[in-house]
Amino acid sequence: MKKLISSILIAGLCVSLVGCSSNKTKPSENSQVSSESQGTENTESPAGTENVPTTEDTNNSTSDSGKMGAGLLEEFKALKAKSPDASLTELGEALLQNPSIEFQGRAEAVEPGFMVGFSAEEIKDFKEGVRVAPTIGSIAFICYIFNTESEEAAKSLEETLKSTADPRWLVCVEANEVVSYVDGNQVFFLMCQNDEMEQ
Repeated sequence: MKKLISSILIAGLCVSLVGCSSNKTKPSENSQVSSESQGTENTESPAGTENVPTTEDTNNSTSDSGKMGAGLLEEFKALKAKSPDASLTELGEALLQNPSIEFQGRAEAVEPGFMVGFSAEEIKDFKEGVRVAPTIGSIAFICYIFNTESEEAAKSLEETLKSTADPRWLVCVEANEVVSYVDGNQVFFLMCQNDEMEQ
């Protein structure tokens, strides 16, 4: 009986390992890391994204690039222009209505400290933050929106986010697009997986 149970457990473990390995996606040559900071361009790759090339053009719209992250950044800019007084949670909830997001998600407030998607360094130096994420934890998508004290603090926070980002924070999947953007005292940071780019 013990041998039977052990065999079943081993078989289950093997199946789960095969499932994870078949879901791995390698960043393709078309992968993008984009960063926009109020008129300045930053093309440094986040830690752990050495295999994800940086693009020089960070102003692609959804229709031009076909990339989810770039499209959601444009959506974020449009939402801010339309509703400049919207709260971070309202902006996050509105982003989840974008048709490119095919999962159920939620926008929730975050406090300074250790955060999903980043290496073992605390993310702090912000006044208010919201995480937009799928309700199911196996989808490579995480978005943060932060308000800081000043534009200088926002740029510093963006650098921290980029240097500690871990696109492989999930075991079975990996984000192949990283987008960051600073607008005044606000930071938008997103890591996601582009299904269109899978080989």
